[in-house]
Amino acid sequence: MRHSYADLTGTTFWNVPTKGHGHWVDLGGLRLPREEIAGCRIEDIAERDTAGKLATLGLFFAAALVLLLGVVEFGWRTRFLLGSVVLGTVAAVSDMEALGINRIVYYRLDVLIKDGRRVGYTTASRADAEALAAELNDN
Repeated sequence: MRHSYADLTGTTFWNVPTKGHGHWVDLGGLRLPREEIAGCRIEDIAERDTAGKLATLGLFFAAALVLLLGVVEFGWRTRFLLGSVVLGTVAAVSDMEALGINRIVYYRLDVLIKDGRRVGYTTASRADAEALAAELNDN
């Protein structure tokens, strides 16, 4: 079963290898009887890691503005204008880098247990998530 991806950031899931042993399924440190698993679903998660790039952009842009303001308003020497250009260039490159970051896609398998608890398994492989879902749904 496939669900559309949701843009989530900063979410951490339990990411440990999963393997079945007869009538039991080991999900990390949790060992569950197969009959206790009610079902599971796969969700595509996509996110972009732009926080550091945007912080760099803000820092260097602010520093460039301070130098430019000092040259224009306070009569600082014009050599500080070169520093403003350099800092502004670093800010522009940081902006281009932040805009060019591709999204990171991973797949979360939510396993629903009959008592209402949910256990999450995360993987970078769609085939891995589908194989585990098929195995768990074959109960």
